[in-house]
Amino acid sequence: MAKGKSINVSLALIAFMMLATNANAQLGFEPNIAGGVLQFDPTVTGEVSSEEVTFIGQQQNDAPYTVEIRINGQYFAAEPNNFRIDPQQRVAVTFRFNPEAEGQFEAGVTILNYLANGDRPRVYNVTLQGEGIEDRAPEIVVAPAAVQLLVEEAGGRAERSLTVRNTGGAELSWNIPAYNAAWLTAAPRNGRIAAGGAAQIRLSTSELPEENGNYEVTVRILSNDPDRGEVRIPVTLTVEINRDVTQTIHLRRGWNLISLNVVPNDDYRVDGRLDLPRLISQIVNSVVIIKNFAGQFCIPSRDFFNNMDEWDLRQGYWINVNQDVDWEIVGDIIPADRQIDLNAGWQTVAYYPNQELSFGTAFANLINQGAVTILKNGRGEFMIPDRNFGFDRVAIPGDGFQLKLSRNASFHYPAE
Repeated sequence: MAKGKSINVSLALIAFMMLATNANAQLGFEPNIAGGVLQFDPTVTGEVSSEEVTFIGQQQNDAPYTVEIRINGQYFAAEPNNFRIDPQQRVAVTFRFNPEAEGQFEAGVTILNYLANGDRPRVYNVTLQGEGIEDRAPEIVVAPAAVQLLVEEAGGRAERSLTVRNTGGAELSWNIPAYNAAWLTAAPRNGRIAAGGAAQIRLSTSELPEENGNYEVTVRILSNDPDRGEVRIPVTLTVEINRDVTQTIHLRRGWNLISLNVVPNDDYRVDGRLDLPRLISQIVNSVVIIKNFAGQFCIPSRDFFNNMDEWDLRQGYWINVNQDVDWEIVGDIIPADRQIDLNAGWQTVAYYPNQELSFGTAFANLINQGAVTILKNGRGEFMIPDRNFGFDRVAIPGDGFQLKLSRNASFHYPAE
């Protein structure tokens, strides 16, 4: 019996020592993952999610021990996975999930805590879980990549639509910031598109340019697409409106100071430049001489001698005819309020309005700048602003003016 008791006591002592040893071998975890599950957020395939766990040495003696982390499963990893830990030391371990396919994934983790005395390691089991998903970021696709608008009739409009698609996996938000083109309207200017959805942006003409030609602007579409935050769409407007009108200039026998308020059409041009023989073909037999302010001139009767440059629509011209005659020019009307740049000193200037106006009204923009010394037409009528004289004289469509400025200035006639 005594021997049996001794054996029982010995077994009890061994069990106690084993329990004490295991107690000394404990690890702590923040967060506590022992026997539990470490869940990763849904992760886009090809990308990495991570969770950090702090390992804490909780041994009761001063002996260090070694920790080994074994993972049984694909797409999961731990770093570091083998390290030494001292009493009360804290070691950060990063668990990573890097799915290469869509679906639910799970891995078993065995954490082995090796004691310094070589005893059997303490074992902790953890389960790692994660879901691989398709890319959930928004993705913008805009078509067409460029837009052409054409207007061929006065008062006409042109309209095209842009299709904005979201081919990504999350909501797309977009907006169109300001652009420098008064002739273009984009509507709507912002919106949200669900994954897989689409929206239409209407591009239409509004206030058309005053002249025929090609006009370009780039419309920018900004979005929360992480890879393509800005889409640039070039928009081209072609205006080909036949806006021809006929200007009639009444020429009196002798000298006349005249100007055009239309842009002569292609019938008067050679290689795109105004051709003087074509421009005056209707009155060529009545013309004695035409000259500009620079002193250059044209004499049709002398084999059409001409040393003038191309007709400048901003200037007035002196023309001498041998009889009263009406001169008709067909072209696109020049906007009355188009800006004209003038230099200090004497020069001539065209009159763009298609209506009669007093000198004071027609040249108010220039007079208010205090630059006009004297202004006169070809009929001998003149205005001297500093002496408050001649403001009521009348400017007539077809008139040209000669004026003297005290300094350089830019001006425009009243809009019609």
